[in-house]
Amino acid sequence: EFLDTHIQQKSLTIVSNSLCLSLLDSEVAPATEPTVEEQEGKSLSGSGLTHLKDEDEPLSGSGEEQAVPGTESTVEEHAESGNGTDGPTNGKHVVVKRATYCPCGWSQHRNRCFRYFSRTLTWAAAQRYCLKLGANLASVHRSSEETFIRKLTNYNRAWIGGSDAQTDGYWLWIDGTRFNYSHWCKGEPNNYLGKQHCLRINWGVSKCWDDGWCNYRHGFVCAGIP
Repeated sequence: EFLDTHIQQKSLTIVSNSLCLSLLDSEVAPATEPTVEEQEGKSLSGSGLTHLKDEDEPLSGSGEEQAVPGTESTVEEHAESGNGTDGPTNGKHVVVKRATYCPCGWSQHRNRCFRYFSRTLTWAAAQRYCLKLGANLASVHRSSEETFIRKLTNYNRAWIGGSDAQTDGYWLWIDGTRFNYSHWCKGEPNNYLGKQHCLRINWGVSKCWDDGWCNYRHGFVCAGIP
């Protein structure tokens, strides 16, 4: 019985990982920046992610196992009484649990899924790309979250979802959550030449935050709640 369960576990992991690799291989980045027109008519419901409402919002669902395509599966064995007619006759049954709530290629931290894209886009184009995936440019609300994102980007300069384009000096997160944490570099944000309105991370030796020209091209981090 142990051998049978072990084989089933290996088979499930191989199938899940193969599906994940297949999905990643099929995800071809567009040759040009996504346009606003490309976003029209696209539903967020099929992406596995939704727009953020509140950073501290709990994971969706009742806590039961969620069938998220492409995530690695684990197998648990439970004892059965064997008295029922519908149960397995060998006294065991296998429960498949998901190791993560995040879709293939995304990384989970607390209640959110994150993904870093190394291809460089302007801040606005990066946000449109995140929207296409059912997410937003990432917001940051605590130091542990920033540390996670910095590691995710391999400490490369990247856009996240902060901007003061609406009102100079009044920074907002594009996902609508509270701007209750920051890690600005010394002397920043300084709005150099009156044109720096978008937030980039991993700036300088200190890997702190800087306000940059929004038409610069950087890699970027998307985030969403599954």
